[in-house]
Amino acid sequence: MSAKSYSSRVALVATPAVVQYCHQVVRRARSARRIVLALGLVCALPAAVAAQVQWTASGVVMVVSDEVEFGGLPNQRETGVAVGAELVAVPLRMTEFRAQISAGHLNNDTPATDSRGWTDVQLGGSVFATSWLAFQLGADARGYSTTIGDQRWLSLSAGAEARAPLFDNAAQAIFRASFLPLVSVSNHTNPDFAVSAATGLRFEHKKLQGAVLFSLERYSFPSTSLGAHAEEVAILSLQLGVRFPR
Repeated sequence: MSAKSYSSRVALVATPAVVQYCHQVVRRARSARRIVLALGLVCALPAAVAAQVQWTASGVVMVVSDEVEFGGLPNQRETGVAVGAELVAVPLRMTEFRAQISAGHLNNDTPATDSRGWTDVQLGGSVFATSWLAFQLGADARGYSTTIGDQRWLSLSAGAEARAPLFDNAAQAIFRASFLPLVSVSNHTNPDFAVSAATGLRFEHKKLQGAVLFSLERYSFPSTSLGAHAEEVAILSLQLGVRFPR
């Protein structure tokens, strides 16, 4: 057998195997490319979603007044200043989530009243039924500290907020009302009824946002032999922050 005819036969035998091997290589390359594309999509999706979230970071200054009513005794009142920060996230067009923390000191305004430290952490979420009406759920963890001990207040709230546009949507009038179905007070009887309300003005200019809000909380406790017992917390807050991205 000549060398030429032997080479031809080897080529004929090897050709199908080579073609099959080449097809396998191509299929593996395509599978690898699909895997790389899928991994890239999985990695890029959270970043793309995060880029769509609108954030607002604000500084907060508050004047806090806490007044206790106890039967026929004179009211006891404490007033002070607290400072803090607030972060608002808008992941979707009709939703809003908010977190706020503040700390300060309340000085006694009446005799027989102790000064107290103040800390407050709030978490809340809003779902807008319309462009001007939102339903809200929230949680609040508040602490009062004195030289003789600390007192913790934990509460859940449910309510609604109305926003009325002003000045060609450059500002909004805010009206808020909430019911607090669950309030827990450490080392004290829990209130049997609690509500809160707030009103104010929110404005924005380009990336800047600000607000002036006045809120009032009232907690009614079960009556005792000394008479009715209630506590009111009034807060005047000023906020100024930056919205990002645009």
